[in-house]
This record gives sequence, C-alpha cells and structure tokens, in this order.
Amino acid sequence: MTHAAEHDLVQELAADHARAHRLLDRMREAPPGSAARAAAVGELVHGLAEHLEKERRVLRPAVLDWVPRDARAWADRIAADHGELHGILRKAADVPPEDERHGEVLLELVDRVAAHTRWVEQRLLPRLRLACPPEELHRLGEESRHLRAPASRRGPAGGGGWLRRMLGG
Repeated sequence: MTHAAEHDLVQELAADHARAHRLLDRMREAPPGSAARAAAVGELVHGLAEHLEKERRVLRPAVLDWVPRDARAWADRIAADHGELHGILRKAADVPPEDERHGEVLLELVDRVAAHTRWVEQRLLPRLRLACPPEELHRLGEESRHLRAPASRRGPAGGGGWLRRMLGG
C-alpha cells in the first residue's frame, strides 16, 4: 500500500473524494437533528473547504499548465463547480438543523458533491495523469498535502457563523 507521503496529486484528490463520500454516508445515516449528524456535517464542511482550496490552488493551475486541449474550459469548470458548492454550503449555514429545509439542503449538497467528484475522477484527472510527468504529479501531491482550510476549524456549536467564516463570507 502506498504511504500518504508518496501520493501524487491524482491519488491525493481521489482520497479526499473517498473521505467526503464516507462522511456523506455518515451524515445520511444519522438521525435528523442529532449530534452525530451535526458532527458529520461539520467534518464534511471542513474537509470540503480544505479540498476546494487544494483544487483551487494546485489542481486548477496544474490543469492550465499541463492539459493540452481545452485547459481553460476545464479550469473554468473547476471554478464553476466550486462556486456552486460554496453556494450550497452557505445555504447550509443559513438553515438551522431543526428547520425542515435543512434536509433538502443536505441532499442538494450530497448530489453536488457526487456530481463533482464523478466529473473530476472520470474526466479531468485521467487527462491530467496522461499529460503531466509523474514526478510533477508527486510534487503537486506534496504541495496539496500542505494546504489547509483557509479559516476556522470551529464546529457547528456556534450556529452558522463558523461556516460563513470558513467559507470567507
């Protein structure tokens, strides 16, 4: 098994996606309004913020540098996906867990994360792997591991403010 320090960018992002899907499963399995669901949502939001930062600061520039055809369109799609995800996360911050709309917002988040990870893993990362030298992918993987979420790690106990701070809003 490959040690995390040896993961290249493609493996690093795929591992993040797998973690996000495990957290989505935990969130869906937990009863609405429960502490378990709140914890899973908090962990998911933090992980997504960190992952989106990796994609913004490492994946997007790598696509522009290495993907030979339609690099700008691929990079713009990354930015558009991030905008949609941030919008849903902000919506989640504004809808308290006891609100009946909270479940709908979480389902929207589940759908959007699933669509994004599927597109990245099936369409974008294979193109990057073909175009980018392995040693550069490893360097980019190392770079991505050193990035952290841009804001507070505080959890959901303080209401939606922690999420807005994490999203820079």
